[in-house]
Amino acid sequence: MQIFGKSAQELNPLISQGSAGIAELTEEAKLMGAVMSEDSLNALGKFDDSIQRLKAGGAAAKNMLGTVLLPQLQILADDGVSLLSDFTRGLSEANGDWTKISEVIGNTVGSLVNMLMENLPSLIQVGLDIVTSIGGAIVDNLPVIIDAAVRIAMTLL
Repeated sequence: MQIFGKSAQELNPLISQGSAGIAELTEEAKLMGAVMSEDSLNALGKFDDSIQRLKAGGAAAKNMLGTVLLPQLQILADDGVSLLSDFTRGLSEANGDWTKISEVIGNTVGSLVNMLMENLPSLIQVGLDIVTSIGGAIVDNLPVIIDAAVRIAMTLL
């Protein structure tokens, strides 16, 4: 009791019941569902493994989509870094002069708009390519999609 202090005092009623009392509490926990069977634990472990693989697959798909978009995103990121650098330098050089700060903000907004306008045709083309690909995939798989929709509707009805 001296070694474990209050924790030992809280465990004392359980300890004093002995193995019979612990066995009774264990059986009660099983009946309440607080203790899971080996089969349930294995099934949950298998399900968790599937969820982990699903997450990894989703991350891989996201990475591949990023790879497809990477050339255009790289241009925007590089231009953005340059723009941010100019903005930060301008704020520093303004030395708290709000007239100069306003000019820096205006120049930055103008440069941002110019950057977006320069890259807009490429961004639109990438967007069209993505929409066209998705649309083509839907059209190619339309019979399967319609069949699945009909089955779902019939099952619900």
